[in-house]
Amino acid sequence: MAVWLGVVGAAAALGAIFAGLRWDGRRRPRPMAPGLETVFLDNPLRRALFAPALATRAWTPPPGSWVGELGSGTGMVTAVLARAVGPAGRVWAVDRQVAAVARTRRRVGRWPWCAVALADARHLPWPDGELDAVVSVAMLGEVSAGERGTVLAECRRVLKPGGRLVLGEYGPDPHFLRAAELEALVARAGFQVELRHRGFWQHVLVAIACPSAQEKGARGIKQ
Repeated sequence: MAVWLGVVGAAAALGAIFAGLRWDGRRRPRPMAPGLETVFLDNPLRRALFAPALATRAWTPPPGSWVGELGSGTGMVTAVLARAVGPAGRVWAVDRQVAAVARTRRRVGRWPWCAVALADARHLPWPDGELDAVVSVAMLGEVSAGERGTVLAECRRVLKPGGRLVLGEYGPDPHFLRAAELEALVARAGFQVELRHRGFWQHVLVAIACPSAQEKGARGIKQ
């Protein structure tokens, strides 16, 4: 009985801690410190339950693709993307935290076609129409609600016509965004959801930018 009470008490305590973190994350969206990400997200148990390849389960970049990643963190997803595109492709990962950029660079340094830079997702460093895909996993919830549209508008700007936006979420994360929230955000930003991938406490949306009225006119598409 004492053992079971201890287990239940520990589970309740962990649940209370996570609920508190989630409440605080909703109230004050902000990037997770790379040190905390290493402890809570980038560990063998976490990777076994929620593999970094989550994003590419829904859509795998073809070899030779040019891919941008927002919020590289410790580089878990960056490494998956680098392997997928191969030496004929390019991966550009950005993060707004100096420590995160340094960690990602150490992780992907073996692949010369992968570059990591310090940048803000609201002001992406790539030219218009440069990328085949933009991938972001567990980052958009760290941006304040009023600025998520700005980030998605930047994603649309840097994508080639027909390029993909791949957004993933997985727990436990105090900034976790539900699938319905992601769908509403991408729809408002002018994207059309192409594919949904859902699993236990995780989901990925793959979306394509819908042509604007100006683009439709330039291509002779009827409204």
